[in-house]
Order: sequence, then structure tokens, then C-alpha cells
Amino acid sequence: MMPNWHRIAAKALSHTLLMFDNFYDVEEKAKAGNEYAKQVMQSWADAEWFLNRPGAG
Repeated sequence: MMPNWHRIAAKALSHTLLMFDNFYDVEEKAKAGNEYAKQVMQSWADAEWFLNRPGAG
């Protein structure tokens, strides 16, 4: 059985802060209806990358 790369990538990107211009690629995919891109955008909006750090929450 192949891993679900979409889910793995979404989880990794959710914990990534420095995306630079690639933010717009994720945003474009989210606007086009990609559920994983939407999850990543929401994760960034919720600051999960920060709040999941030890001692931050």
C-alpha cells in the first residue's frame, strides 16, 4: 500500500514557517479546492507551527 503523500505533505507544511513565494502556490491550490492545501492554509492561520512547539502553548 502506497503512503498518502498528500496527507504527509500537508502535515509537514503545516509545521513549516518559511515558505517565501511558495505560499502563493499553496494559496492557489486552496482556492482551487484542494483540501490538503486548505488544511495547510488553516494551520498557518491558526499558528500551529508556533503553538505546537514545546513551551509555546
